[in-house]
Parts: sequence; structure tokens; C-alpha cells
Amino acid sequence: QRLPQRPRGYYREYTVRTPDLGHRGARRIVTGGDPPEVWYYTDDHYETFRGFEVPPNGGAR
Repeated sequence: QRLPQRPRGYYREYTVRTPDLGHRGARRIVTGGDPPEVWYYTDDHYETFRGFEVPPNGGAR
């Protein structure tokens, strides 16, 4: 799955740390919207994405 086309600035990227790797690696979480309304994960540096859901308030109680 590729990301849907959106205006510049819609998406924000966050690095997912990979243990024992001396650089940023390929794993990222990408959110869309402000506040985020969609969430995606890629482990192949933007070739493919998987959407996922985050509970309201991040699941905090």
C-alpha cells in the first residue's frame, strides 16, 4: 500500500529505533493530519505502508 496523495505538510514521520543499528534504519511511523487522524507503519523505508489505529488519547486511562 502506498500513502494517499495529500497536501504538503499533511504527513509527519517518526523514526522507529532498531536496536544495535548505528543509523536511523528503515522503520518509520507516519501520521497524517494535525492532530493525527491516520497512522501508518513502514519497515522498508517508504516502499510499502500498513495502516493501523491508535485508541483515543493513545489508550491512556
